[in-house]
Amino acid sequence: MADFHILEAAAASDSRLSRFDARLKVIIVIVAITVNLFSLNILAPLLVAGISLGSLTVSGIPLRLIRLRLGLPIVMAVIIFLTQLFLYGESVIGKIDVLGLTLSMYSEGLDRGLLIIGRVIGGAALVVWLSLSTPVEQLIGASRWFRIPKIIVEIMALMYRFIFVLLEEVIAIRQAQHLRLGYTRWRTGIKSISILAANLFFRAYDRADKVFEAMSLRGYSGNLVSVNKRVLSTIDYVWLSLALSLLIAIYFIGRVAL
Repeated sequence: MADFHILEAAAASDSRLSRFDARLKVIIVIVAITVNLFSLNILAPLLVAGISLGSLTVSGIPLRLIRLRLGLPIVMAVIIFLTQLFLYGESVIGKIDVLGLTLSMYSEGLDRGLLIIGRVIGGAALVVWLSLSTPVEQLIGASRWFRIPKIIVEIMALMYRFIFVLLEEVIAIRQAQHLRLGYTRWRTGIKSISILAANLFFRAYDRADKVFEAMSLRGYSGNLVSVNKRVLSTIDYVWLSLALSLLIAIYFIGRVAL
């Protein structure tokens, strides 16, 4: 997991999309999410997802990172689609037998499920696009530029840092348990997991306290220092206008009821 974090940070920094100003990307993502949510058909979300993931691939982001980020949202989208297909609507389009139960599939559920799965994938693709094309320090600087309260920006930065501190502790404890054959049987596995959960809190708290002491010794006073943002140029506004024009076109495509 730590290696994955390093690989992800390096990919975001080396991506061609990282050259674009983070403030512009945040504006584009906000507008794109709005377009995605207000679409009446699946075409608009799929266009948003296709453009987002396509630009990541062209910019040099490894496919492995994209697949890892999209795995869980796709699973959730499929589950939501199945619940809508079998539980929503009145017009039966088919039936299926599962473990002796007859489940009916509905036309209304199919349409609604496809729309929801499209919106989930479109929204997830936008989040992946922003996170894999923008280093965290640029997002923090953009947040300060948008006048987000300092306390929220500070919490965001510290949460991002300590998520991986917590994961490092989990990996260390789990590897030690594996060396002691703690997962050879399901009973010992359950016991090892309970021990891991109990020890994790104390080790994470101790690690966080040490990190805070180290930050204090280096001059941390409660305010994060962000890099001064450059002045937006004419070419930045041109790219922003082109992106917003494309999103407006996708919006009208999404308002067409199929």
